Amino acid sequence: MTRSAWTVTETVLPDGTPWCTASPGDTRMLYDEIFVDGVYAEFLRRAAVTGRLVVDIGANTGLSALYVARHAPALAILAVEPVPVTYSCLAQNLLRHVPHAVPVQGAVGARAGALGLTYYPRAPSQSGAHAARERDDALTAAYLRNVGFDEIAVDDALVGLHDGVGVTVPLFRLDGLLDAFHPGIDSGIHLKVDVERAEEEVLGGVGSRWSAVDGVVCEVEDHDGALGRIVALLRDQGFATYVEQEDLLADSPLWTVLATRERADG
Repeated sequence: MTRSAWTVTETVLPDGTPWCTASPGDTRMLYDEIFVDGVYAEFLRRAAVTGRLVVDIGANTGLSALYVARHAPALAILAVEPVPVTYSCLAQNLLRHVPHAVPVQGAVGARAGALGLTYYPRAPSQSGAHAARERDDALTAAYLRNVGFDEIAVDDALVGLHDGVGVTVPLFRLDGLLDAFHPGIDSGIHLKVDVERAEEEVLGGVGSRWSAVDGVVCEVEDHDGALGRIVALLRDQGFATYVEQEDLLADSPLWTVLATRERADG
């Protein structure tokens, strides 16, 4: 582990917002995905109607929380990020720009304890417990080709991109976090899950709080049937599910799953 692996800097978002990040390029990609392409637009539209709380699992540096705060300022936000250096930026960004949001440092899974994961200093948003260099290279290559990179540029961009360092972080069940921070909320919880192949573990820790969850959006890599299992799990919990793929992720196994629960009083 080198000192440079934990370096942060300040960049400026396209809208002029100063922003702490470990990777300006990674931040710009996420900004475009969230604010330009609107990957969470439908999720937030539904959450803004009857929602009370958004739990941002895999919050990275806080761009999703910023998006929620700008478009649905009445919603409470609990933002969870495991990687210490990324969390330091998350906490700073929320303090400056989304002061009502609560940051939590740790991972979310089906059990509580500790978790080892791989941090990619040059691609923080792809870090996680299930990091796999060859698969992550392939996902990035598909994205870059869709952006318009030629093969030489793709190969150049991948050099060292997924060189990782190991880190151990706290691990929480989601029901435990909800009980600790929002014990009184019995409906109107909306989950944004972006955890790099750990979606099933996250959803496996919702436990007794499923009845309070009205919406879920998660990015899923359809590997070994993961997409089908997650859709089935959500339907078993009473959600209607919708699956779509962003244009820039065409020819990749990445899909967005949106799950909604219709209540009789809503």
